[in-house]
Order: sequence, then C-alpha cells, then structure tokens
Amino acid sequence: MPPSFRDRRDAGLRLGTALLRFRAEEPIVLGIARGGAEVGATVAESLGAPFDIVVVRKIAPPEDREFGVGAIEPDGSRYLDPDALGHRDVDEDLDRLSEEAEKEVARRLAEYRGDRPEPDLSGRTVILVDDGLA
Repeated sequence: MPPSFRDRRDAGLRLGTALLRFRAEEPIVLGIARGGAEVGATVAESLGAPFDIVVVRKIAPPEDREFGVGAIEPDGSRYLDPDALGHRDVDEDLDRLSEEAEKEVARRLAEYRGDRPEPDLSGRTVILVDDGLA
C-alpha cells in the first residue's frame, strides 16, 4: 500500500527529508506541473535548492482523459506509446489531440514560468518530482 500524506506539502517535506543526502551535490529540483509543482517546491525548500517547473501534457482520447496514449513537450516534441495506441482507436484524432495538448502546454508554461528562461541543467544533479496522483 502506498504511503499516505496529509497533503502535497506533507509529501514534499517527507520526500525532502529522504533526499537530504543530495544536498551537497547542489541539485536543482524540477516539479512536473501541476501537482508536482507544490511537492517539488517543498522538496527544493527542504534542500535549499533552486526550483523550476516542467510542463508536459498527456495526449488522451476525449472519452477517457485518464488514458494517455502519449505526451507533448514544450518544444512540440511528441512521444507516442505504441502499446497504448493499440488499445484505443485515435489514429484519425491524433493530430488534433496533439495540437490541443501542445496549446495547453504553451498556456501552462506561460502561466507557470512567464518570461523566465529554462534553467541550465548542464552538469547538474536534477531531482524530478511529481505527485503521483494522475
């Protein structure tokens, strides 16, 4: 049974404590929007590390938004899961669904990051955080 937490902040505090051994590496913490942002920000606070956001969007058929067949990155890169595609008939809708996901990524990126540039991750220890709920 997975551990239970009072809320995302509690999860971030516990995860931050578990990751204290990485503090000396001066990591950067990236939170996957939306739920991972709150958990990740709390982890970063615990580690005294910088925090930034990662925005990706699941590509899902309209009849089942929880069933992802792929994902879109901010640069428009698209990953498709061949196994998932085999379980859903989305071929004719795939371009439209991808375009919708790409627009949502752009909207969220503008909301969360604004005009700030992406962080330079070269040579950095990166701690990637999500809330694990979706």
